[in-house]
Amino acid sequence: MIRFIILLLLVIFYLIITIPIWIIALILRLFNKHAATMIGRGIANFGFFVAKLMAGIKLKLEDMDKVPDSAVKKVVFIGNHRSFFDIILSNLSYKGPLGFVAKKELLLVPSLNVWMYLINCRFIDRKNMKQSIKVLTDACEDVNRGFSSMMIFPEGTRNKGKEGTILKFHSAALKIAVKAGCTIVPVGISNSRSVFEAQFPALKPSTVVIRYGDPIDTSALSAEEKKNVADTVSVKVQELLDKNMGLY
Repeated sequence: MIRFIILLLLVIFYLIITIPIWIIALILRLFNKHAATMIGRGIANFGFFVAKLMAGIKLKLEDMDKVPDSAVKKVVFIGNHRSFFDIILSNLSYKGPLGFVAKKELLLVPSLNVWMYLINCRFIDRKNMKQSIKVLTDACEDVNRGFSSMMIFPEGTRNKGKEGTILKFHSAALKIAVKAGCTIVPVGISNSRSVFEAQFPALKPSTVVIRYGDPIDTSALSAEEKKNVADTVSVKVQELLDKNMGLY
């Protein structure tokens, strides 16, 4: 509990003292979106690194060599979602610019919403299908333009079930990625829930494993494979989680 309170105070302090840098980055974004994004990423990742240390997380990255070079190709990461720390650790793991498709409620969090905007996050209204489709389409367009990779959690919410399991994937995000011709990289995140949510509000030092799967060239899929892409990627993510067993 004490560790959580200290971390929370540090996060609030960090968000406040970085306000001048956010303002500069927002102004810069009007002229150079890429530069502003890199500033936002740098600020965020330093804060994420401190949060990782404070939480006592040991991060294991598996099969990183399967991830395309961010300088050459941007991709859509599709992963399971069990914890708020999934976002922190995914961002620290990837070397290039990485945005997230997140729920619109996060727009109400002061300073955090600015950071998310700067690194090119997209905010989705889960109750508005038309808006959701547009957000997902815009996110895939960013990938194809080489602006940033995107991380999408198609379960739609954090899975509170047994470790190593996943919820049914919503197909919309996968189908839009296929329609846009984006390369998909499956991601299996294991044991992140044990850091915080499993014993809320306490923090527990834990080992978290992130394993990357083989990239999927959606432009090379058959019509039948495109139709069943959500189920296919879900199976691949489950296989990654199975491989993570025993590593945490």
